[in-house]
Amino acid sequence: TGQYGYPEGFPRAVPVYDNTPGILEEPYQAFKERSLSRGILPLWNPHQAGGYPFLATLESSLLFIPEIVLYATPSPWDWDVYLLLRLWLAGVFTYAFARSIGLSRFPAAVAGGAYMLSGPIVSWVTNVTTNADLLTPLLLLLVERMVTRVQASSSKSSALSGRRRSGRKRTDRLMADCRVSGLRVTP
Repeated sequence: TGQYGYPEGFPRAVPVYDNTPGILEEPYQAFKERSLSRGILPLWNPHQAGGYPFLATLESSLLFIPEIVLYATPSPWDWDVYLLLRLWLAGVFTYAFARSIGLSRFPAAVAGGAYMLSGPIVSWVTNVTTNADLLTPLLLLLVERMVTRVQASSSKSSALSGRRRSGRKRTDRLMADCRVSGLRVTP
């Protein structure tokens, strides 16, 4: 057998739009599964270019939590479930972000469905780079929550002090945000 357990060293190419999973991700997945089944965290891949840090590559996606589906369900359907989970997560994260910025349920659901079924997400769902695309709404949601909390705490502190520094609400909020981030600001 070849270096990844295949007769010729890599799986046969499949005639699809994007053959990255068949050429790159499937061998990486086989390497991860073999290593993890032996109780070894695959930090180093000795099979390519004399070896390289496997954890440091974007393509390995070793720490991408939804990939647990691929390890937990050893069935012929695991890859399909994983791809559908990626689409679903893109929609759910977009829905949650849309709700956090004030959209009602229906427009947020439309936004989630539109992003989940958008051309780039659907056409590249098999590619590992989609991981960043589906996590972008989650990142925006977390940033929105962080900014909202900072603004709420800064408005509480200014209300408790009983005075405004500049007399302008927007400027005061900006100054409070700068102070929270560690910048020194004077009016």
